[in-house]
Amino acid sequence: MRIEFGSTATDEVTGFTGKVTGRTEYMSGCIQYCLEFIHEGKPEREWFDAARLGSDETLTGGPHPSPPKSAR
Repeated sequence: MRIEFGSTATDEVTGFTGKVTGRTEYMSGCIQYCLEFIHEGKPEREWFDAARLGSDETLTGGPHPSPPKSAR
């Protein structure tokens, strides 16, 4: 399940809850989402691995095969 932008998500480890405002996927396969909320009039943002937000997206965290040399 891919998490939708604008939806609310909660990190299962810390309990941090916020609106999904960003997504990144690294060459290593790690997928992370940015959660944001407003605290005292200022935005607070944190990035979390997809699996910690209850997503079943694959390739989160851990070692993965190196990309082929043509992709480097």
